[in-house]
Amino acid sequence: MSGLARCGSCRAEIRWVTTQNHAHMPIDPDPTPDGNVIPIPQGEDVEPLARVLRKDEEPPPGTKRFTTHWETCPTAAKHRRRSAGGKR
Repeated sequence: MSGLARCGSCRAEIRWVTTQNHAHMPIDPDPTPDGNVIPIPQGEDVEPLARVLRKDEEPPPGTKRFTTHWETCPTAAKHRRRSAGGKR
């Protein structure tokens, strides 16, 4: 997982991860027992990846779980994209 950064809106500490679909995602830096993002081991010289768990999926025992910052950021709603119909 990458080093610490700050959320541009709430200024909380975050980490940026790259998902297995090559999207960049902010996560809260500390593991949480109910987080839905888990690291994917890649080796020492490869950029670390993360994977979002399905709603019904449990990670392997002992896996650290993280929460997307979108879940905890108090200003997340103002950054969500509008749908094609113009509604949020």
